[in-house]
Amino acid sequence: MLSFEQFKPVIFGLIQYYYDELENGAGGCCHIALDDGNLSEKNFAFCQDYCQKHNDQFGYFIATILRHFTEEERDEMYENHWWGVQTPGIKKPPPPPKPPLGRHLREDGHWAVICPKCKSSMEKTK
Repeated sequence: MLSFEQFKPVIFGLIQYYYDELENGAGGCCHIALDDGNLSEKNFAFCQDYCQKHNDQFGYFIATILRHFTEEERDEMYENHWWGVQTPGIKKPPPPPKPPLGRHLREDGHWAVICPKCKSSMEKTK
């Protein structure tokens, strides 16, 4: 029987393929689990049903495999952003940038100064 630790590199590779090669950048039909962290058995069953309705065979395959893990094992993989191990040729994504003191990152990618009194954005900066 294949253990959780032995299979992690395989599932990470499959998820990476699902995101990149099949252009499911937002987790595709499995986004409620892969991106949103809904890791219960019933959520993976929902993913399987949703994949069937949308003819997403690879997503169905991933959801089926992940249903065989315990919720704790799935949680461990999710907490590592599905990157618990380094697979050959695949690099772990960098962490998001930390904002400078008194600033936050706007949706347009620019830093915004935060007003110390009202805590709202004052201006757009780079």
